[in-house]
Amino acid sequence: MRGNRLKTVLSPFHVLIVGGGIGGLCLAQGLKKSGISVAVYERDASAQFRHQGYRISIKEEGSQALRDCLPEPLFKLCVATAIKAATRLVVMDQQLQVKFARPLSHPAVPDETGFGVNRLTLREILLAGLEGIVHFGKTCERFEQVSNGQVRVCFTDGTTATGDLLVEADGTNSVIRQLIAPEVGIDDKLEAEEDPHDHFRTRKSQRSSTSGKTF
Repeated sequence: MRGNRLKTVLSPFHVLIVGGGIGGLCLAQGLKKSGISVAVYERDASAQFRHQGYRISIKEEGSQALRDCLPEPLFKLCVATAIKAATRLVVMDQQLQVKFARPLSHPAVPDETGFGVNRLTLREILLAGLEGIVHFGKTCERFEQVSNGQVRVCFTDGTTATGDLLVEADGTNSVIRQLIAPEVGIDDKLEAEEDPHDHFRTRKSQRSSTSGKTF
């Protein structure tokens, strides 16, 4: 068999992310930064397809996650486009007379310890450099395990994508979550005897867990 040995060609590890919101895009940026092949599939027709919500506050841990995942110029752009934080808390009466005021500990200028951002602006920053990685107009219909341990995602337009790891980042009404754990729901009306901090419950007596390469 000498000189006639079989050579195994290893394909690069490929990650599929279903959902192109803030979480999915941040993960994609981090994977790309680490040299890992990744593709994002978003159901919206484009980044401007719908309103993206309002301001969100990013705390220190979130700021550190952005720094870890983003190229340095994009992280600096996040800070540069941040919303100026309030420096005073003021309470007024109906005649706009000040009844109470005190300074706030927020820095006057946004810094890396936390800042407020416009959601649409942040999403635009997270999309930068992901051309050819983010695919719009892709609504996940189902997924399936295929040979050699890979996973295939099927979309409503009839196309598919295959990878080594599937990440669910498609929000509260995740199709993937419903397929993996259909008994898990979200309470919009909490009963008095339930823990008010536990917004997730199961419709059966036990929570469902899954193993493998789908998250």
